[in-house]
Amino acid sequence: MKRVDISGFSGPYENACQTMLQCFLDATEALSFEDLFPEVDGKRKLNSETEKKFHSLIDDVAPSGAMWGATISHFAFIKKKGYDAWIKAGEDKNGIIEWKPKGRKHFDSPEEAFEAGKKIGEELRQSPEVIE
Repeated sequence: MKRVDISGFSGPYENACQTMLQCFLDATEALSFEDLFPEVDGKRKLNSETEKKFHSLIDDVAPSGAMWGATISHFAFIKKKGYDAWIKAGEDKNGIIEWKPKGRKHFDSPEEAFEAGKKIGEELRQSPEVIE
């Protein structure tokens, strides 16, 4: 799967960012950028309900603040401008990688995506590749 390099670190670190991104995209497939990032005082920020749900998926994996920030930035770009624009921007700047998601499927509901995210989090926590 063609993806933009989020972290620049490759390996388990990049895989964690890509996994978070895919989980977030699957869970919000039916929602628009405007739904997810309402404008408040002239600025757009991820709405608090969605942010809480996202954190419920990833907190037990304990991503760094940098991983969270970078992944949310890429997520916002995709939701606002689309996948093709994200890939084009990546070709011009970050670089493109081939990401092979483990068992990726389409989810029928955000709840199903969140449950899958919890399983991914458990797998990541138990992986010997994860740096403590």
